Amino acid sequence: MNTALPKPEEGKTKPDMSAILRPSSVAVIGASATEGKWGNAILKGILKSGYQGKLYPVNPRVNEILGLRTYATVTQVEEPVELAMIGIRANLVPQAVS
Repeated sequence: MNTALPKPEEGKTKPDMSAILRPSSVAVIGASATEGKWGNAILKGILKSGYQGKLYPVNPRVNEILGLRTYATVTQVEEPVELAMIGIRANLVPQAVS
């Protein structure tokens, strides 16, 4: 099975990848204040990178993580989210993104 993207045709423009490579807003679904959890590592990594966009931690159990207001669900974020990073168990993903 070949999963590679086809090469753009001559004269065609390349797809815009800026939402993935340089997102203006990121939601971290499963953000956590607990050391050792994926959601904590993802959130800390973004903060340490110097990311300048809007950051939305998503966790229904707490109101704040690492000084950032959290959201119970990604649908509660008032602004558009360009990129979502998911740090939860696979069986929980469908419920988290619906």
